[in-house]
Amino acid sequence: MRRTPSMTAVAFLPMLVACGGGEPRFSDAGTLDGYTTNPTTDSDSGAPTSTEVAPAWWSFDGVVNVTYGAPDVAGSSLVVSLWDADTALVCQLDVAVSAMADATDGPPDALAFWRADLDDGVPTSEPCSAWPSRALWIGLAPYDPALDAAAFEHDWTAATAYSLLVREFDGGTVWTVGLGGTADQWSGTGVPVAAPPVEDGEYELHAVYLLPLP
Repeated sequence: MRRTPSMTAVAFLPMLVACGGGEPRFSDAGTLDGYTTNPTTDSDSGAPTSTEVAPAWWSFDGVVNVTYGAPDVAGSSLVVSLWDADTALVCQLDVAVSAMADATDGPPDALAFWRADLDDGVPTSEPCSAWPSRALWIGLAPYDPALDAAAFEHDWTAATAYSLLVREFDGGTVWTVGLGGTADQWSGTGVPVAAPPVEDGEYELHAVYLLPLP
């Protein structure tokens, strides 16, 4: 079952909370930028230096091509962003998709739900923690109004995009983490489908919430 996000303000940042309450599971990426390290002091010169910050959160952006109603691994890829405990960007990795196929165990309202087998991440900046190969389930569903606040922060209120779904492991919870759509849908001129399958095209995916690293 997909968890519908509910919004609450924590330290002036929108947080995504699983149904039924509990600890916030996601932090809004829309208010976050920059590269942050913890300063230390060089023992010889006394000059400040920087050390690598251990990431605590992750998010992703990407592209999925749909051809003849099925995901096409050619041209599909992700960029994974790692964030520290204070939700400052640490680094990013390019992640190739080695295989992708329709998954049959998505939530009932999913318009598309795919299993993506991911290669090891390749850092685009250093230092960056490893991102080992893994499977990730990605999907699209009708737009969830609970995303309105995040969409407003990104100036995406005119978009007619879908909700972006993600599941981190087989049988796990499906979370709403952002928006996804074609170029026409991002510009507000494309009409989303009301029932599966989604139309062929290139789907641009943007997560607006951070997931805790497992």
